[in-house]
Formats: sequence, structure tokens, C-alpha cells
Amino acid sequence: APAIVWTRGVRLGCGCRPAAVAAVLLIAAAACIGRYVGRARVRRQLGRSPRRGLELLDLGDDILQRVLAAHTLAELVRVERVCTAFRRACWALGAADAPLLGLSPKEVLVRTRVLVCFADVRGDRGAVDVLAKLSSADPSLVVRLHDMLARGVPGAELDSFDAVLVFHNALDLWPHEAMGDRLAAFVDLGRGVVTALFSSVDNTAELTPHWPYALVDSAGDLALGGRWRREGYSPVVPGRQDERVGLAHAVTLGHAPVADHPVLRGVRSLSAGREAYLCTGPLSVSSRAQPIAFWRVFTALTDSEEPEASDSLVLAAETERCAHGERMVVALNLYPPSSDAHFALWDASTDGARLMANALRYVAPRTRPDRRPCDSDGARDARAPAIAALAGCAHERAQARRQGSWRLLRHSAH
Repeated sequence: APAIVWTRGVRLGCGCRPAAVAAVLLIAAAACIGRYVGRARVRRQLGRSPRRGLELLDLGDDILQRVLAAHTLAELVRVERVCTAFRRACWALGAADAPLLGLSPKEVLVRTRVLVCFADVRGDRGAVDVLAKLSSADPSLVVRLHDMLARGVPGAELDSFDAVLVFHNALDLWPHEAMGDRLAAFVDLGRGVVTALFSSVDNTAELTPHWPYALVDSAGDLALGGRWRREGYSPVVPGRQDERVGLAHAVTLGHAPVADHPVLRGVRSLSAGREAYLCTGPLSVSSRAQPIAFWRVFTALTDSEEPEASDSLVLAAETERCAHGERMVVALNLYPPSSDAHFALWDASTDGARLMANALRYVAPRTRPDRRPCDSDGARDARAPAIAALAGCAHERAQARRQGSWRLLRHSAH
């Protein structure tokens, strides 16, 4: 029919030949038929061999292992549709590696508003680098900057954010007392805070004159003060900055007590950089907190000696996770700007940005995992099993998703 119309030279009102329109329609119909045939082929393969059918979907080995426990065709087809939609959404958000990192749809699709509060005597170059690194590591983070030297303590606008990252190198010029009170009130609202250097440095009295980038020549309290310090919001006890670690020895990612901790997801390597801006004097974990990971420091008394490795220096710690009255805070023994902002800082080719992004997503109230029940004082509650049973089955559902157990998943839903 299109050929006959074409030979007669009949044109539509828009000036296009009907044959051209028919050709486009035929191509579209062929594409739809091809897609239907492809899906039918997958369904036939699913009916014969679930494993082969899933391999045709190219979902990845990790997802494949999770869904092999489903034995019915309807369940497998549903898995195919969900996984395909999730992958497309990840691509649209610029987070194509999210399925490989094991992120759930909620963790990817829910936007997390983050305020980076900084006080930098050298300007905002470091903060801009942090913003770029966080946005690149996790596109679901909506990051804004707040200069505490220029604008002081953030006001009511802070309450519109889900999490805060705070760091500084401004000696005692920054409002550490007022900022401590403000962050404590922010956490009381159920929001999350990630602290980084030098907000956990007590003083710099032991810095020696040959330290080329020493912050000060005399003692000075650099840590967060106010309620933050008095009421024990910080996961770490402020320590001293020591130049001896970074000047001569390598500092890399060390031991992790919980290898699959959400803060460490996707963090494969981390180097503290040429001069290792770390708190080493020492940085101890508070009684109501637990370590997440440690730095591995290679030391040697002389150049001829073989360096010895030690994993005693804290890299990250968190407050105790509670179901009621929780204080969700993560402390990082790391200065957030990378070597792209200053050559001496953490190596930008390693996973420091992923570590910070994970920490912010971890403490954010919309995406944080379930908390272990405890009383208002942070101690273990004797009613924990009963509270856990009444709090819901989210943990069981997460475990079912990890193990691919659809029966357990349906049981938890009921």
C-alpha cells in the first residue's frame, strides 16, 4: 500500500509523502516486535533454565545470586522488570555503578541534602574541591557550602538539611563553641553530622618549627565546643596533631572491625597523602562509640630499617546506634580536601570521596539503616529483643534481599 500511494504522488497536508510516514510506522512496529520477541525468548529461557534466563538479562553475578532462590516464572519475570528499571534509574541519576556497590533503590533515588560547613584561612578552594568530590562520588547528594568565617554559625536554614559535614583549619578563629551548640541541637532533631579535621584536634602545642604547614606556633583549642563537647556527642575524644606521621612514612587504609560497614562500601584504597593531615596524639574512641576503620601507619626509626605497620590509629568512628533518642554522628580522622586542592592532602586517586559520601548517607535520617535498640542513656536496654520484634521486620527484609530468600521476604512482609 505505501508503494502504491508513493507512485501516485499523493502528499499529506504537511508535505510528507504517506510512504515516508508508513515507513516510519513499519520501523517502529518492527522494533516493538523485536522487543517482544526478545522478551519472549527470555521468558522461554526462564521457563527452561532460570539461571540461563537471568544470564541473558545481564544483571551481574551479585544480583544473579540473590534471585536464584526464586523458582517460579512469575517471580523471575518480576525480578527482571524491577532490576531493569533500577539500572535505568541509576544511569539517569549518573550513578551507574550503584548496583555493583549493592546500593538499594531507596539509597540511590532518595536525595540527601548536605551542608558542608567549613572555615578555611586559605579561602574556599578546599571546600569547592570537597563539593566536587562528593557530587561525583554520590550524585544523590545535594551539596551546599557554608563558610563559617564569613557567615558565622548557620541559622534556621540548617534545619532543612539531612546531614552536615564540618571541618576547618582556622585555629581558634572559627566559632567552635557556638557551632558545637548548633550541631548538638541539629542532632537532637534526628539529623546526622560527620565531623572531620580539625574539629577533633584538641591543641597544637607539640607542633615543631620544621613542620612546613603548621597551623599555629602556640597552643590553641581547635575542637568543637559547647554542648557538643560537654554532653559527649562526638564519637572520639579530641587528640593532638602530630607532624611526625606524615613527613616520613606512608599512611593507608588499615583494619576494619566490620568489613561490610555501610561507611566502607566501595572503599578499596585510601592514602593519607604526602604529609598525612591526621590527629595522632592519640585519637581515642569515646565510651559510647565504636570504631569503623583504622589507618595503617608504616614507621621506621631509620631509613635502613624495614617499616613496621600498625593499625592503631583511628580513621573513622560512630556513635552507638540506637532506636530511641539516637545521636547519629560519624567522626573522620581525615582533612576533607584532596590532593587536587593541595598536594599534601589525601590522594585524590583513592577512595576518600567515597568514604565521606558514604558517611553522610549513613547518618542522614532518610537513608540510615535500622538502629539497635537502647535506652535514653545509650546503654543496652534489657527489652531490646521485644523492641526489635515490635519495631518491624526491616532488618529481616534486608537480610532476605541479600540472601535472595523470597520466602523469608514474604514472611517478613506479613
